[in-house]
Amino acid sequence: MLAKTHIREIDWHDLPAIMSIEQASHILAWPQDHFHSALRSNNVCWCIEQAGKLRAYCILLPAVDNLEILNITVAPDDRRQGYARQLLNAASQYARAHGLQQLLLEVRQSNHIAQLTYQQFGFIEISRRHNYYPLTVGREDAVVMAYPITP
Repeated sequence: MLAKTHIREIDWHDLPAIMSIEQASHILAWPQDHFHSALRSNNVCWCIEQAGKLRAYCILLPAVDNLEILNITVAPDDRRQGYARQLLNAASQYARAHGLQQLLLEVRQSNHIAQLTYQQFGFIEISRRHNYYPLTVGREDAVVMAYPITP
């Protein structure tokens, strides 16, 4: 279990660290203006900080009866330490507290490690979006996954 981690809201001063993690983690990273938009909107924007270092973050969009996970990323050197699970637990608690029925997310078809993490948490595949994600050459499918929120 992780010691002395802190989940908190993302602040503007976190953006350089977030952009560094984002660019190190994704083939085609979110541009900084996506994070600006998330911070200005009604999105839920959290990060995990441990020992003064930002380790992971997530951007959540509350919808009518769902909480959509738009982005959940763990710094490459901090993977497999439970940070993603902590953020998923926090998202689940938020959804339950706000009367939402499920967590939803899309993950690249090629991202088997993330899919396994989500499956171990309790997500199930509910559909696929053909050619959803751009690649450097071509496109790949998105696996759409859901996690039901129990009262």
